[in-house]
Amino acid sequence: MVPLDQNKCKELICLYLEVKALALDVEECGEEHKSPLNVLTAYRDALDSIMSLLASHTGMEKDGSGENIQARYIAARGHLRRAFFDLCDLLSLIHREKIESIVDSYGTDVVERAIPDYYTKHFPFMLTCSEKIAEHRGTKGVHNVENTNYESYVELIKKLSEISKEVQLKKPVLSKLQKSKVMYLILSFIIGVVSTIVASIVVQSVFQKL
Repeated sequence: MVPLDQNKCKELICLYLEVKALALDVEECGEEHKSPLNVLTAYRDALDSIMSLLASHTGMEKDGSGENIQARYIAARGHLRRAFFDLCDLLSLIHREKIESIVDSYGTDVVERAIPDYYTKHFPFMLTCSEKIAEHRGTKGVHNVENTNYESYVELIKKLSEISKEVQLKKPVLSKLQKSKVMYLILSFIIGVVSTIVASIVVQSVFQKL
């Protein structure tokens, strides 16, 4: 029986827990958001590889060599990587859509007043976040990628979630400022019309006296 590498087993477990946490985050975003089929497929494939790894380790599978166990480990890690980045992609999209669906309903000046950091910090971060996740999107199917800092990507998603919550909490303020802006424009228009009428009457009165 070939012993399992404890560090590699811990890495698989930690990666699985990260994927599980992301999947739960997706479900908490609402009933309309479920773990997509590609994530479920990656879960299944990872489980198949892990079961084959254990079968090789226990001698239930004929080829219990170290090479086969290593191959199964690499395959399991690759499947979990795909699930991880698919979920990061999905959560990034969900949070950005929530943010943009609110912000796009208001003028730039209103957003700047209600959320001063939005255009200077939050929006640039959203772009950077998408770029960083996209960097690894092309390699999510590569099995032999070492030392991926998964926690850094989890932190990106957490930050996006915080921005989303902040924007949602500011909806009442945004609505109030927008209404005030509309009222100001209406009053300005009325004042302009009244001023034009008054000026016209004054001019006519002057000409009549002449």
